[in-house]
Amino acid sequence: MGNFFSGLPAAVRWAFTGAGGLMSAFSSNLPPGLQTGGLYAGLALGIFGSIALTWHWINRWRERHGKTRLKLGPIHVIILGLVIAGLGVGWLLYRGTAAATPSSEQVAAITAPLRAALSEANARLALTPKAVTPAPPKRYTPYEKEQRLRAVDEIYGAITAKLSPAYAEGQTLFQTVQSGAADDTMPKKLIDHSNNVKAAFDDLVTLLNKYEYFSDIIAVAKQNTFNGLAEIVGSQNLSHEIGFLKTNVSLHASMRDVWNRDMIMFEANNANRDFGTYLTETLPRLKQKRSEIESAEVYAGQ
Repeated sequence: MGNFFSGLPAAVRWAFTGAGGLMSAFSSNLPPGLQTGGLYAGLALGIFGSIALTWHWINRWRERHGKTRLKLGPIHVIILGLVIAGLGVGWLLYRGTAAATPSSEQVAAITAPLRAALSEANARLALTPKAVTPAPPKRYTPYEKEQRLRAVDEIYGAITAKLSPAYAEGQTLFQTVQSGAADDTMPKKLIDHSNNVKAAFDDLVTLLNKYEYFSDIIAVAKQNTFNGLAEIVGSQNLSHEIGFLKTNVSLHASMRDVWNRDMIMFEANNANRDFGTYLTETLPRLKQKRSEIESAEVYAGQ
């Protein structure tokens, strides 16, 4: 290995000497603005010295193997230039990619004014009253108007005459059971109530099918989807639960406390509450629908 380091050209020795001097002894003593320049100059000299040393080693190896020494020619300078250019392009691309990808903090700082302006615009838009285009007035023939009014009246009448009393009946029965005041006739009353609810909703369904060609009226009647099934099942389950509790609960227990903790009682109350919601929503909607039909225009000459 010593033969490879013997006979080093002066350019190699001075390049490494200059590089070491600039990067160690001198660079730290230079003014701050020149320290970076000294470091880069030292690196450049170091790279030049490394290339010259590699060239020297190649020629030493060729001499030991009986080959002629390489002579520096234009092709070697071109190759070196291409290598340096390739390194420069790679460095430029790397720095360009890093610079083109801003951090999340930079993005937030840049877009903050835009987001604030957008939020303000949305707030103003929400406060701006929207122009409502009135729907064209409905127009019916005298016969169609009469039939529509009759459909609404029959549906409204069936609900008030049959469903409303069934709801009130269930509410009274369930409250009596929950208070602990139910007697031996209560199971039968609950079964009868479930039958009454089923009959009332069956009659309503028959009426809705009768006027199914008035789809807008049927949609109003069915907007709340309660169909009585939960009330029917809840009442039947509650009837059976009374018999079960009387057989299995101590005579000294408070039935009011038992019912307040009973899940079947809870489900029955929920069903009756939904029943009441159905009535309070559907009846006003039918009234409004009747008003719309009454105010509709009639085709002239009919």
